[in-house]
Amino acid sequence: MKILVFSLLVLSASANNTAFYESFGNSYDGLPEGWSRYEFSDEKPTSYSVAKQNDGGWVLEARSNSSSSIVYKEIKVDLKKYPLLSWRWKIEKALERGNERNKDTEDSPARIYVGITKNKIGLGKVLELLDGKLRFFLERAIAYVWSSRLPKDTVISSPHTDKIKVIVLENSEEKVGEWVYEERNVYEDYKSVFGDKPRSVIGIAIMTDTDNTKDSTTAYYDDIRFFGK
Repeated sequence: MKILVFSLLVLSASANNTAFYESFGNSYDGLPEGWSRYEFSDEKPTSYSVAKQNDGGWVLEARSNSSSSIVYKEIKVDLKKYPLLSWRWKIEKALERGNERNKDTEDSPARIYVGITKNKIGLGKVLELLDGKLRFFLERAIAYVWSSRLPKDTVISSPHTDKIKVIVLENSEEKVGEWVYEERNVYEDYKSVFGDKPRSVIGIAIMTDTDNTKDSTTAYYDDIRFFGK
């Protein structure tokens, strides 16, 4: 079934002028080709690996137990031409104390970051240069979040920096254990949360973390795509 869906999606992607697509079908060192890990020096890392599902398809699995780290891929996307971002994700459980408003509870079962910068520098170098949790995008980022506490459609600044805007797409236990499809117009989201037009996308990052709440969960990510209207 996954092979058929994938084939149809590829055909659809071609028709829809796709700029980036990740199906997690090929892996190296547990990650898809071109993806890298970023681990914080003072924290236990979340375990990310490509995992086979019962239907024979492959997804990215993130297992977090009082841990925090990131996987990312450097990409370049012209948001004027390819403003739409879609993906599907699933979590095994919400976090009892997770709340993205506060530094001491700022954990999420699942989140996807889109990093934007005006500087000619790759996402990997940004991660190396900057210090401090979540301070890894040189200019600005949008974090699409599956929250444990905050209501859907909540928009806030990260408690670490106002350069990261958090948009809550899913909430609490409502859809735990279910694959959920998301689609966002990143160009319009950027204009809405930052008040100006977006610059160059330098990368996409995935993060499942439980270090602040000392909780645990597992999340799954698949079929990440930037495409045009």
